[in-house]
Amino acid sequence: MTIKTFMRTVVGACVLVAVCLFLLNGSLLSYKLLGHNLGISQRDFRVYDNFQDSQSNDNTTPDPDFGGLDGAILALWKGCIEWGSEEMGNSTWGNGGANFDPVYVGEATSNGGNTGNVIAPLNQNGGNVLAFMSGGGNGWRIRFYDQPWVWHDGPGSTPSGGNNIDLQGVGCHEYGHAIGMDHSQNSSATMWWAVSGAGNGQRTINSDDISGVQAIYGSMSASKPHISSLSGSFDIGGTLIIDGNNFTTTGNEVWFTGDGSVGEAVKVTGVSSTSGGTHIEVVIPAGTNSGTVVVKKSGSGHSTLSNNYPLEVGGLSGNPPVPDIKIDGSDGPLSVPQTQAVNITLSLDPGDQGGIAFDWWIFAEVNWTNHYYWSPSGSWKLSAVPIRSYNGPLFSTSDYTITNGTLPAGWYIFTFALDSLNNSYEGTFIDTVEIQSF
Repeated sequence: MTIKTFMRTVVGACVLVAVCLFLLNGSLLSYKLLGHNLGISQRDFRVYDNFQDSQSNDNTTPDPDFGGLDGAILALWKGCIEWGSEEMGNSTWGNGGANFDPVYVGEATSNGGNTGNVIAPLNQNGGNVLAFMSGGGNGWRIRFYDQPWVWHDGPGSTPSGGNNIDLQGVGCHEYGHAIGMDHSQNSSATMWWAVSGAGNGQRTINSDDISGVQAIYGSMSASKPHISSLSGSFDIGGTLIIDGNNFTTTGNEVWFTGDGSVGEAVKVTGVSSTSGGTHIEVVIPAGTNSGTVVVKKSGSGHSTLSNNYPLEVGGLSGNPPVPDIKIDGSDGPLSVPQTQAVNITLSLDPGDQGGIAFDWWIFAEVNWTNHYYWSPSGSWKLSAVPIRSYNGPLFSTSDYTITNGTLPAGWYIFTFALDSLNNSYEGTFIDTVEIQSF
């Protein structure tokens, strides 16, 4: 049985009027606006994960595009980011095409009050009402009624019936109100006044919703800053490299996800760019957590804030590279006579990091004491300290030969490793192969 349940907001449109207009004149089907917008200082949001249903946090698979989070926070973050200008990371969420990008700034420790930009449960029975948004351009709140609903975090489809309701779908609808959208007269829109079934369909905004968010914030400007890749160090205190376009020469701000203790991003201000506004280098500040990074360029207006780009602090943004080293096509360990020639080859799958610069390290440990490094000149050098083999962008390569010949008697461990571009060996992504020559 299809369940239609009201999703009202304190400032929302009258449900009865919307239904009457729909019945009387199909041509009136369209988005409606509440009359407010969120300025750049109100793009932050937090989640207070105090949901009582076990189903609201039964997804325990971390998502690297969303700070390694799972459960209710992940579902609600996806619901909000769906209104963003473009798809975030490797996810499919973010389809607004407007000068608008919400910024998750961490997990809240309370419901945040009336204007704290916090999404939280409300330990009350809402009757036929699932959730509500109150507030506007100077701050808002979103509350989900704990009863009688059973909230589900996905990512699979939430089953209909039994008061089961989808957190992401309803969250997407309610955040639409927070950014200025009223109830739509289009029954296929996320902002339609009712949810059919469990609300899975509300997870994805449609053309009517897109027209609405673009009416508020404008279609995505060609001058809007854009982040296309991250490289360098992903550690606190390390230098992060941000490449993209439309950064201003001076006066940029770089925003990082925090711990949620305050309703703001962790910001580095007064940041310059080089290479015609395409390159920023910034030290990752203390207090930064895994999440996203955005750039606010100098100036004012909706089009001055970039897209969100995933950042895993102390890790890597996106799918990692996979280095591979083999001896005679084998992962070893091998044992061969010292008169037998061997062929040592490298292969690399760059993952999602193709074109991003890393430090490359190729070396051999001999008899657990001496280290020989494949130097930039293309020869082996004995050294007590690591010698970087190459520093530059990752690219796909297969079966590249670094040694083809005999090995003196001994035990060898050959290593191919990649890590942050700082000329300091960390061996973040590593593969080894062992061989004994006798």
